[in-house]
Amino acid sequence: MSDIPRQPRDFPIGPFAKAAERWFDDTQPRPEPTVPAQAATVLLVRGEPVEVFMIERAATMDFAPSTWVFPGGRVDPADLGVDDAPAHRLRSPAGGEQAWADRLGVGHDEALSVLVCALRELFEEAGVLLASEGDGDAIVDVATDEWRARRTQVEAHVVSFTEAAAGLTLRGDLVEAVDRWITPAFESRRFDTWFLTALLPDGATADAVSRESQRGQWVRPEAMLAEAEAGRARLLPPTRTALERLSRASSATEALEQARGFHFLPTRPELLKGPDGPYLHAEVNL
Repeated sequence: MSDIPRQPRDFPIGPFAKAAERWFDDTQPRPEPTVPAQAATVLLVRGEPVEVFMIERAATMDFAPSTWVFPGGRVDPADLGVDDAPAHRLRSPAGGEQAWADRLGVGHDEALSVLVCALRELFEEAGVLLASEGDGDAIVDVATDEWRARRTQVEAHVVSFTEAAAGLTLRGDLVEAVDRWITPAFESRRFDTWFLTALLPDGATADAVSRESQRGQWVRPEAMLAEAEAGRARLLPPTRTALERLSRASSATEALEQARGFHFLPTRPELLKGPDGPYLHAEVNL
């Protein structure tokens, strides 16, 4: 496994402008950095040429409204309880659980919680459940009224994801980690986010009906990058970088193979101040 090439990139300050201004305000003491919350987001891909499912965040969101993102969110305390379930409930990622933890650069329990979080968020925000019956390989059909109700309950925290998927085998073997971004210290809403790649299973359909989104659609990576360049779409730096990397794959299968073939380092953007104001600089995995 070889390292993904690191490249220096500068990004506009975007939705972080107010936090950056406070950080550089010499009349006010700088606040103590908050501890980043663990999070996971999933690049769900399909087809040849490759397409990825993206969600436009609701315009009413406090942070990054009307911004295009991948399905994802912070690790929920219930995600940490995967070890309380029978061992067959989670099929290990490629290489086994320890290899997965080593790839993410965290302990065993943390690594599993990130994986379960990714599977849960994909179910909540895109309606795709990577789970099978027992030891089978076929993905469970969730295009039913019963599963739509379970999805709503999971999103509303009425039941946990592992409760909703009781009796099924969560398919950790169908995803691969491809990147990690840690929000810089100047921002109060900080996340330690892992980016995962997953193929859309045969017969599955993605949709965005979450209360946090206003629409979702399949996009070609280069097309979304062009929309952002033209000012018609908002992208955060990690999303933009993921799309650039994904645009080099000729198919969804190749995108997953590329993810499994590279080792990545955490990306830690830093806040800098130039003649035109604050901006972000980072060594990114490309």
